[in-house]
Amino acid sequence: MSSGRESLSQDDEVGLQLRKAEATLKSANDLLKNSDDADAVSRAYCAMLHTAQALLRSRGLWSKTHRGTQSLLKEHFVGTSALTLDDLQLYNTAMRMREEADYEVTFKAKGREVQQVVEDARRFLDRAKQILGRT
Repeated sequence: MSSGRESLSQDDEVGLQLRKAEATLKSANDLLKNSDDADAVSRAYCAMLHTAQALLRSRGLWSKTHRGTQSLLKEHFVGTSALTLDDLQLYNTAMRMREEADYEVTFKAKGREVQQVVEDARRFLDRAKQILGRT
């Protein structure tokens, strides 16, 4: 099965990733309002993953894995005055919490922690849009 990626321009794919990030972040906010903490964390991280993929695609890069995306972000965006270590830490924290929320049956985050991850996803997306000139 084809991913369809080969028929998209790099700019189109960046735009699609950003739109997917926005939609996923909206879902995270809706889940947060309904106190569905584990799924809100998972959706917030997913929004950050799509945001990260948009950044990578803007430079012709792609990763199939979560860890690969994390590594490429650090290598190509942190320290280039695009992203700071703090920006990367937002992504790393969300990734860790998503793993716990999705795979740990005893996952229990405080409401404020979940809200923080959702807010961090918004900040990460807004920062990426600024970097990409799509504000």
